[in-house]
Formats: sequence, C-alpha cells, structure tokens
Amino acid sequence: ENSYHCVALAQAFQQDTALRQKDILGEWVPIEDPAMSSVLSLDGKWKWVRGITREEVNADLILTHKTSKRGQVLSFDLKACPAVMEEWDFAPESGPLIVDPETDLPYEAWKFRRVWRRQAPGALAAYRRGRGRDEEDALLGIVAHVGLRKLVESWRLPVVGVPPADWRRRGVGR
Repeated sequence: ENSYHCVALAQAFQQDTALRQKDILGEWVPIEDPAMSSVLSLDGKWKWVRGITREEVNADLILTHKTSKRGQVLSFDLKACPAVMEEWDFAPESGPLIVDPETDLPYEAWKFRRVWRRQAPGALAAYRRGRGRDEEDALLGIVAHVGLRKLVESWRLPVVGVPPADWRRRGVGR
C-alpha cells in the first residue's frame, strides 16, 4: 500500500506544481559527482540529488525547490495543491519525499516508471467500476486528481488493464 501512496504523491506534485518528474523524484548519480547529498546507496557508489525533500517544505507548507534543468528557485503553496494535500499525511517526516518502500531510499527512475505502469491500470479499473477509495484502490487519488479521469473520459478508454505505454500503440484515444 505504501508504494501506492508514494506514486500518488509523486503524481500529485507533478500535477499541482508542474515540476518535472526528475525534480520530484531526484536522480541517482555517481558518488564522484560534485553535487552535495546526504543520501547514499547501500553500496556507497551512488548518491541521490535534486529531488524534493521534506526539509524544503516550511511550517506554512510552502515548498521551495531549485529545479534541475535551469537552476530556478521555485516556491509552491502546498495548501493550494489539493492532490498533494490529499496524500500529504503519507509523506515521510524527513528526507526525500518519494521513497521506494522496499528500500526506504528514493526511487530509481526506471523502477518508479515500472511501479506506476503496474498500478495505473488498477486505478483506472477501480474508477470505471465506481468503487470507493480504500486500501485496495489507494491509487484512486491519481484518477480523481491527476487527470487520468479526464483522460479516460476524453478518450473513452475501451480497455482496462492495458499499460499506459501501450495506449497509443493500440489506438486508444484516436
């Protein structure tokens, strides 16, 4: 269930703040990289940089983050971000905000994409069945707040259970 909330929180940040996924998840770079980090891989060969952390959110729930692409410092009032606020109680109390529950370390980008693709069809199926949001359907927040609902309605998605990467290839939404 924790992975559902991690994915939902990451998607909520991407939707409500328009930050790039790389700025939300961060990235793992070789330990020799000059960027500063206190988060190291278990083998000590990699470090995590540039992702959002709890320390970047102040007591008034203002997120201030330096972007990875242009180095801009952006601020977002998270109280004005409904999807983020819905998942905020599940955020870690310190350190990186989007962590892999299997390792308690930030996700590697490839693994996050794999988890998202595995969970999104279930969220879509739950939405189409009209079920409520319970533990089994924790990703329904993605459907309700991150735009998949609009995507489903606008595309009139005929097949549930098809990973998002396959939608266009299969002609869905055309």
